[in-house]
Amino acid sequence: MRRFFLSIRFILLLITVFLLVGFIYQITKVNALRKELKEKKEYLTELRGVKRKSKKIEREIEKYKLKEEEVLRKIPKGKESILLLVRELASIADAMMIKNITFEMTPEKKAESEESPIMRKRSRPANKKEATGPIKPHDFKVSFNAGYKETVEFIKRVINLERVVSVKNLEIERKDEILPLQKVTLTLTTYTLREDTAEE
Repeated sequence: MRRFFLSIRFILLLITVFLLVGFIYQITKVNALRKELKEKKEYLTELRGVKRKSKKIEREIEKYKLKEEEVLRKIPKGKESILLLVRELASIADAMMIKNITFEMTPEKKAESEESPIMRKRSRPANKKEATGPIKPHDFKVSFNAGYKETVEFIKRVINLERVVSVKNLEIERKDEILPLQKVTLTLTTYTLREDTAEE
C-alpha cells in the first residue's frame, strides 16, 4: 500500500513537473510571440512612415516635373524650337496685318578651337572666360514695314510670349517709298537649353 502511495505521489510529482515545464514553455512562447508582434508593429509603423515619406517625395517629384515643363515652355531644348518661334512671330505679324516681314538668323560665334590663335588674342582678353552654362542665347533679326502703333503692339506681343524672348535692339528707319510706314528692324534674343544639358 505504501508503495502504491509512493508511486501515486511520484506520478503526481511527474505530472506537476510536466505541467510546470509546459507552463514555463507556454510563457516563453507567449513572450516570444509578444516580442515578434512588437517587432512587427514597429516594422509596420516604420513602413507607414516610409509610405508617407514616399507619397511626399512623389508629390515633390510631380511638383518638380511641372516646374520643369514650365521652364521648358519658356526655354525649350534644341535649335528646332527657334523655327517654331519664327512661325509664331510670323503668325502674330500676319494677324496684325504687318507686311514684308523677314527673319535673319545671326551667325553663331565660332568655337575657340575653330578660331586662329591670333584672332583669339584680339577678340577677347586672356583672363576673360567664355560662358558655357546650360542656357544658350540665339540672336536673330526681324524686319518689317509698320506704323508706330503696330510696332509697339508687335513688341508688346513678343514680350508677352510664354517663351523667353528679349528685345536686344530696335531700329526704325523712315523711307519715302513706304510712307506712312517705317522700316522696323528688331534684334531679338531667345534662349535654348544646350543639347548635352537636355540629355542629362
